[in-house]
Amino acid sequence: MTYEERLIRGKKSRKVPRMGDIFTMQIASGYLHGVVVSDGVQVFLGPDSPPCLLVHVDRRVATRPDEIPAFRCRELLMPPVITDRRGWTQGYFVTVGRLASPPVCPTSFFDYRWGGQWLDAQRNVLPGPVGDVAMMALSTYSAIGVLVETAIAGTQKWPPGSPRSGEHTPRAIDWSKIQRAPADPKSD
Repeated sequence: MTYEERLIRGKKSRKVPRMGDIFTMQIASGYLHGVVVSDGVQVFLGPDSPPCLLVHVDRRVATRPDEIPAFRCRELLMPPVITDRRGWTQGYFVTVGRLASPPVCPTSFFDYRWGGQWLDAQRNVLPGPVGDVAMMALSTYSAIGVLVETAIAGTQKWPPGSPRSGEHTPRAIDWSKIQRAPADPKSD
């Protein structure tokens, strides 16, 4: 990430982000705003797995954190992202408002773990991509910072299957072409 567009740390918060919360991320050129679209995405399976947050980040850069844009599904800076609350607890995301009802943007998730499946936020299997496409994986606040930087630089790639990617079919992974690292002879 370039120094100019790194996420700048703000006020830390212990408040748990909820669906509809509007948050800001400060970068050198201003403020980006996002909205928590869902606070119940199950990325990890298991009885003790906490739900994660699905966030959308608006592409417009504001000069002040209180210049909150009108959120529209087609105004996203980058693909929807699943994250946890550490961006808030570390001060990189700061809640600045709340929407009574967050925008309902159709989003589907591609999960590579079990042969590749299209899922909705409740992990129901879909026949194919619907709306914007996100990866069924947890992104840290630092990974979101990299996504922001690449999107601002114009090098952001939308995931396969997304209407914005130019293609509408998922790419299958050819596992035969992935080489494994050679075994460490010292470990024998």
